[in-house]
Amino acid sequence: MVENEYGFHDVGDSVGEQRSLRRRRQFSRPLGKLSNTSDCCHGGIVYDKKLIERIRESPDGFGLDGRYYTTAMLLNGMNLAMSGGLFRGFEEWLCVEKGELSSFVWFKEVFREAVPEMQPGDWREPLGAEREQRAVDYLFTRVLDFLEVRNSREDLARMYVAYQQMRCG
Repeated sequence: MVENEYGFHDVGDSVGEQRSLRRRRQFSRPLGKLSNTSDCCHGGIVYDKKLIERIRESPDGFGLDGRYYTTAMLLNGMNLAMSGGLFRGFEEWLCVEKGELSSFVWFKEVFREAVPEMQPGDWREPLGAEREQRAVDYLFTRVLDFLEVRNSREDLARMYVAYQQMRCG
């Protein structure tokens, strides 16, 4: 067996086995320099943060057009694809950070904080270049701040305790 650049072992004698191996590799390649297993600790938490940072740095590469709506929907789709695991606790964290409960879904709550002069129902509408940039920047900042908390079991536990205290009085 020979290890390739992605850390996979090339095996297989027949052309069919080699094609199958290439297909498996195609969907298993790490993102950028994340091939180091120490970067992917705790069930992918570090990987999630690096992926969000990568999207922030290069939105065009992920099909984004600079609008809050498309950015929030990409992140929401990623969260849904991970069975809600990417943003599990995000809405609660937003409430704790703000110091008040909210009935808004996370992308409306972040929009409301980022662009307070707009109505929450306008989150899908074009906002103008300056507002769009402000809202998108704020969204990425909030998500990355949350992922820092989610990455720490102690901080996450403290956040949930604070959220429960807010809910129960």
